[in-house]
Amino acid sequence: MRAFKELLQQSSVQKDDEGPPDFDQQDDISTREEFIKELTKVGGRSLWSLLVIILMCMPGFCYILLHTNFTKVTTSNFDTRCLIPELENANWTYDDIRTISTPANANCSYYLYNYVILRGMGFKKALKRTRTLRPPSVARCETFVHRSHNQYSLYQEFSLVCKQAIHEEFLNISPVYGKIFASLFLVPLADLIGRKQLINWGVRIFLAGGLVVALAPSFEALVFGRVLIGMAYTTMIHSIEAVVVEISSIDVRPLRFIAMNTGIALGYCIVPLIATKVWHWRTLQWAVCSSLLILPLTAWLVPESPRWFFSKGRKAKAWATLHTLRDPVAQSELLTAYRNDRKNYISEVHEHVNELRHFLTSKLWFLTALFAFVGAVYFKNFVGRFPMKFIVTRKIYLILSGGVEMISYMVCLALLLLPSRRTTMGISFFTCAILYIIASQLKIGSIEGLVCILLTEIASGSIHTSARLYIAENVPTSHRCTIAGFAEGMGAGISTIIMFNLYANFIQDKVLFLLLGCICLLGTIMSYFAYEVKGKDIFDTIREMKRFRG
Repeated sequence: MRAFKELLQQSSVQKDDEGPPDFDQQDDISTREEFIKELTKVGGRSLWSLLVIILMCMPGFCYILLHTNFTKVTTSNFDTRCLIPELENANWTYDDIRTISTPANANCSYYLYNYVILRGMGFKKALKRTRTLRPPSVARCETFVHRSHNQYSLYQEFSLVCKQAIHEEFLNISPVYGKIFASLFLVPLADLIGRKQLINWGVRIFLAGGLVVALAPSFEALVFGRVLIGMAYTTMIHSIEAVVVEISSIDVRPLRFIAMNTGIALGYCIVPLIATKVWHWRTLQWAVCSSLLILPLTAWLVPESPRWFFSKGRKAKAWATLHTLRDPVAQSELLTAYRNDRKNYISEVHEHVNELRHFLTSKLWFLTALFAFVGAVYFKNFVGRFPMKFIVTRKIYLILSGGVEMISYMVCLALLLLPSRRTTMGISFFTCAILYIIASQLKIGSIEGLVCILLTEIASGSIHTSARLYIAENVPTSHRCTIAGFAEGMGAGISTIIMFNLYANFIQDKVLFLLLGCICLLGTIMSYFAYEVKGKDIFDTIREMKRFRG
């Protein structure tokens, strides 16, 4: 503790915290090499590193739990009607009550008949009688009854959504809007105020979003809560990815990067197991929200990146953060003291934006275009429409999705062993292109078409993971989260446009497969022109990157 206090005092008075390091000077180069060597030692393989990586899986795990339990909760085969107390115990079937009480295309309303009289007449006589009468006035449902179609839904009861396509699609896509907003406006802040600060923000947004969804009194509140969940996940995951890349040595970086994403695959498999015992949607939501209780521990133990301080030219604080990497209490005191001492935020923002502007002119066009292609070919909601034709229950489909996700990680990890990152992305893009083109020639409802779609999902998952790793390694520490956020926002935006506009309204399946195949071929070409980053240490500043890359 005494050594930590000395480091803290030193970091508050040293003169070298006034600006970015000048790597033209030989002493700065040697200082950086010594710093990276020590960071590699402290952040190397250990039980502490294993625990941190496990906790880093939790945002993805929680996001999938909170997201997939609503994915396609309503479909074209999910029936809804009003509860009619007078008829529920009259030996009438679900369809009998629905036929008598429900206006056409208005599942949220019911006719104001005298149902006591109709019950005494029996269904057939009551149906004949109502058809000879002028339709009475209509009232909105107070309580809903649903026909359970387990092959489509995890729920037997869902009282906030009636049978309307716009509700179905918007409920499903709402977290994506949160992800796009966070990618463009929140994630870049991690380069200005630190990775750990954004992780703490993400935890708070996660908790708020989970509570809003569980307590939602209306459909609008439910959508808002899901938007918050998308924001929280994106805010946390990009900040955590930056920490993984910045504290890991070259040899373990790909393995840790992929390992921290395995929580997504695990989440797909856990949701159906919980839903087996819990049917009411609010009860299931409270059950999955319990997973959020682990996120404060994640935010507590995941360290701040020492390289982020180093990229700001605050070498003394970088060394102090490095020495407290495995001590969350000491590091919390250090970061609190740092935030209290910071005053000139405006000049930091101006400098950050000015450097980013120079970087945009030469690099961002490639990175954003690359991730736009990734977004266009990676969306599970699209491929999920086809396996459902063969799978008996929604639960089995989610377990299958988790298995496919895990296989895509294993394939990506194997491809990352190849001599270059460009080869990994190129093979993934080209394989995905061939599979999409083949799928366009197969019958969508056939077993062959299903197998081809599942293989395509594995290939597109490999593209997504390898491209995120490439961007994280290619961009300097000072702007890593900013560029990753812009790329993710563009990718999610392109995916949303294709999935929920072009595909839903204008483009047939086979035409879309050909379009995505062409996009993947363009991605293959772009991968060839990418700068090779495998086996090379990441850069901390744009100035440093220009010096060594030219």
